[in-house]
Amino acid sequence: MCLISFMRDRERPHREMKESSIQAVLFSTHTGGLRGATVVDALDTLYVMELQEEFQEAKDWVEKSFDLNVNGEASLFEVNIRYVGGLLAAYYLTGEEVFKSKALELGEKLLPAFSTPTGIPRGVINLGRQGTYRYSVVSNKCTA
Repeated sequence: MCLISFMRDRERPHREMKESSIQAVLFSTHTGGLRGATVVDALDTLYVMELQEEFQEAKDWVEKSFDLNVNGEASLFEVNIRYVGGLLAAYYLTGEEVFKSKALELGEKLLPAFSTPTGIPRGVINLGRQGTYRYSVVSNKCTA
């Protein structure tokens, strides 16, 4: 069974869930609309495990369908570890230029997050607008 088909089959039951559940399960706010985190993250594993057919399918998906021009807020941390890390690991193992070029393209989209007075990056970036802001977990309001 191919990786992409496997992932699609796993997502099908969730499509019948309520919209809020779908948002939570399928469309993680951490990746800002980027699709294929599992595909990109698994590239090195597919290669090391010698799953050549699945690796080729994932590589083809990265080449033809991995769209970096999405408009949505993404966690800089999540995008770095899942996408940039997955692409660079695949490039290191295979030497295939497609992984290097996608990693560079994505890295350039992440650069605005580092344009801060201290050089410490902002936690959230909008890949479409290339705007950034701090990642706020704690509210300033006291509810006690």
